[in-house]
Amino acid sequence: MLYSAHFVSYVMATSTFFLTVLNPDNSFEILVDQTVVNSGNLLNDTSPPVNPPREIEDPNDQKPEDWDERPKIPDPDAVKPDDW
Repeated sequence: MLYSAHFVSYVMATSTFFLTVLNPDNSFEILVDQTVVNSGNLLNDTSPPVNPPREIEDPNDQKPEDWDERPKIPDPDAVKPDDW
């Protein structure tokens, strides 16, 4: 989780310097007054993750019996417009 109770406890009435360091390997550090209060990986340690899975696999998913595998299916009723 990106915001922990430890991090929130640093919010107080005095001036405070907050810094977030993002690295190319998707790791991060949150510093408060130059002290690391949270660190981790953006893909694994945050909720929700920065890059969630694109698609959830459905184990029961299957094609219909009348599925047509042709890349292009001709349309016999298609005609070009008059101004084509």
